[in-house]
Amino acid sequence: MKKIATPPPAGIPIPYPQTPSTARAWCHEHGICLADVARYYRISRYALFDALRGKGRGVRGDRHCAAVLLGLKPNPQAVIDRSNRR
Repeated sequence: MKKIATPPPAGIPIPYPQTPSTARAWCHEHGICLADVARYYRISRYALFDALRGKGRGVRGDRHCAAVLLGLKPNPQAVIDRSNRR
């Protein structure tokens, strides 16, 4: 039976915009374990680590989710919500 991951610390997702180096520094500064974040959001931890190293563009799948969580890309849902305001 799989162990249920505890929720990640407050502040995930990291505010957009970030660069890989500022996102890495932010995680280190706040003591965030990326493996726990990956387990909680059910994405590959390698996708998170690759995003922090600047590998790949994060176009789809786990890499896209990782880029959004780390603040490297804007959340598409937030963009849609902002465009629907009048």
